Amino acid sequence: MLRVTVPVLVTRWHGEPPDREPAIDSWRTWPLSALPNRLFDCTAQCLLAWDPALPVSAPPATFYPAASPDQRR
Repeated sequence: MLRVTVPVLVTRWHGEPPDREPAIDSWRTWPLSALPNRLFDCTAQCLLAWDPALPVSAPPATFYPAASPDQRR
């Protein structure tokens, strides 16, 4: 099975994010210091790619870095 997940680091936000996934019961936010015991594998993989020291576990994944728009030429 091929799965593509594109994580995005949001540094500023105003308001509440809209609910775009009717199949998901609810969205919650967690501080990094209090992540749930079990995360969706893709979520855990993205968090570990961002910070390998986080106390979460996930199956191995392949990551391809992308440049930010200001780094593309």
